[in-house]
Amino acid sequence: MVGRCENCVANLAAGEPVAARQRGEIDVRGDRCLSGQGPPPDLEPRRRAGEGKIDGELEAEITCNPQTNVFKRSGPRMTYSGLCDHVLYDARCKILRSGDPAGEFTFTGLVSGVSGSDITVNGLAARGAGWAITGFVQAPAGAPEDKRLILAQAGDTITLLLPFSIPVAGLNVDVFAGCTHDLAICQSKFDNVINYGGFPFIPRKNPFNSTLRGGS
Repeated sequence: MVGRCENCVANLAAGEPVAARQRGEIDVRGDRCLSGQGPPPDLEPRRRAGEGKIDGELEAEITCNPQTNVFKRSGPRMTYSGLCDHVLYDARCKILRSGDPAGEFTFTGLVSGVSGSDITVNGLAARGAGWAITGFVQAPAGAPEDKRLILAQAGDTITLLLPFSIPVAGLNVDVFAGCTHDLAICQSKFDNVINYGGFPFIPRKNPFNSTLRGGS
């Protein structure tokens, strides 16, 4: 069966297993779609059979799409979860990252030590235990080009997902508060419940998984 690749169209006998299924995988090499017991050793990446139609019992036509088309599908914007779906500091969260008037969610301090992915920012401990976890740090201060996610905090020392690509010892850095995306932190730390993007009162017990018991 012959087809053209990028979104190729394959014509084949209606009795072919692929045609009978109308959906499945078709192996593609160059401008030919190959169907058989096994692909040749030099086969190029597979394509996925998309739409198909059968004309009586003689011929079938199947459109073959690259498997990378799966990345073009739209995912759900929000999920039905107790945790907040918003990205901290985005337009739906509405917490200000830049221009934070009271400086509640931003801390600027001097880096006094670096050890691998750990950096020590003088005075950060004053913001409280775990204040920076899941937040991020940018270096140098005021230069948003280089940011790192914060995985852990112990006093003035924070652990980053990856070390900075530039030497940061002796520089001032901006540290931004992190959020665990639960309602309690949204209320106590950010006072932002009005913009909370989760469903915190979802029942935690599924009644369909429980046994009904009669009362006495």
